[in-house]
Amino acid sequence: MQAVLERQIFGEYGPYRVDEHGVPFLSDVVWDMLERRDISAEELGKRFGILTRRNKKPYTKSRVYQMLRDNSFPEDKSRRWALAKLLQIPPFLLGIKSLQDLLDMEQIQSGNHLVGSAKATSHPFDLPEYQTTLLSYWKKHRLYLSIDIEAGVEKRIAALEKEYIYGSKDAKRTIATLLCGYQMLASNIATDQRDFDNAVVHLNKAYAVATESRLVKLQGACLLRRGWALKERGEEYTMQCNIPAALEDLAFATKDFRLALTLASKLSAGVQGSILLSLGKLKADQAKDPSEFRQAIVQIGKAEPFVGKKADEEDIHFIQLDEQRYHLDRAATYLASANSLVCYPKDARRELRNALAAAPTPLPQRRQAYNIVLEAKSYVLEGAVYTQKKRPALADTCYGKAVKKAGEALHIVRDINSPINVARIEKLYEDIQRAPYANKNVDLASLEVELMAAKYPQMFR
Repeated sequence: MQAVLERQIFGEYGPYRVDEHGVPFLSDVVWDMLERRDISAEELGKRFGILTRRNKKPYTKSRVYQMLRDNSFPEDKSRRWALAKLLQIPPFLLGIKSLQDLLDMEQIQSGNHLVGSAKATSHPFDLPEYQTTLLSYWKKHRLYLSIDIEAGVEKRIAALEKEYIYGSKDAKRTIATLLCGYQMLASNIATDQRDFDNAVVHLNKAYAVATESRLVKLQGACLLRRGWALKERGEEYTMQCNIPAALEDLAFATKDFRLALTLASKLSAGVQGSILLSLGKLKADQAKDPSEFRQAIVQIGKAEPFVGKKADEEDIHFIQLDEQRYHLDRAATYLASANSLVCYPKDARRELRNALAAAPTPLPQRRQAYNIVLEAKSYVLEGAVYTQKKRPALADTCYGKAVKKAGEALHIVRDINSPINVARIEKLYEDIQRAPYANKNVDLASLEVELMAAKYPQMFR
């Protein structure tokens, strides 16, 4: 018992009571860290509860004090990891080498599949029903979740492939059109889940069917969507520092966009405008100086005459260039270049305000999340500029706004189960983490905990 009550100093920390293994009492450590980080017990209870409790309710002030008095903090390792992150507790005070040692990733990930695993039921082939369902699936994917439609999409693709090969020749063109539509939806879902390879495979198949059946409009749509998927995969490779693979995918994306542009006269207005926008965004991504960036903006401006044009009844590709989409893409363009001198955060936020003003009702949640992610990115880039100019107060203000916006986006992204947007937010977090602002910042620590919970939903269950 004497060993349990013994107090020890750990470098600059302590003295703390220690247990029989020489590990400090967590309650003593938390008391100390609350004072060091200038965080109240009430603030800790609020953040800790919202981040880690299933009901998302804060711990009351009295409950926090009870945990401090009798050392009764949750023993679950994931929750202790969250507590350590919030208070920036050094790992050695918890008796471990790294905070990651608290996370049993195999257990956290068990049963956690971001890609939908709903049971698929067979669908008797009914052409009108397949057409109606495709429309409803697209709507659901844009507004809500994809997790409960993915299995149905794959099942319908299999049925349509069978009908395309063995079915009536009279209906073959209609079946080919539907098959391309479902393949493009499947690629969209795969891209949202960051399964870029599968997305490209779906679009390769759709393009082959469209070409064989001489469905020129769908050929153009497939090329455009494949260019988007390749661009997204290229950006993923960039984040992984695989620059050769990224450059190759960006080159393939450019090739697809340009090939689609050769079909422009036969394509719908939405597809034509989207191709021009996509080429402009690619130029902005690769802009090394303001002159090259201006060329990208000129390219994007060519899409404006196509904004809001009505699609015809044959446009089963569901590519629409409305005003909101146009302003979102312009905003992304102002933030695209790897050279911070060729990024224009304030212009991007102006475009984002325009996008919100033009948003339809109900507001598609994926677009809403993307809007907020771009706003957060604009503040990160602005903060980096102020850091370079040695204006720390302005930099911290920008980073604080970025963290707040990233958190707002994350709540939506978790609801719609969108890993690609989780990855975008994680990239923003990593950029902020490298800034002086990150030192002892509890808001950024909270964002990290929320990110982990978004990536691994089993973590706090």
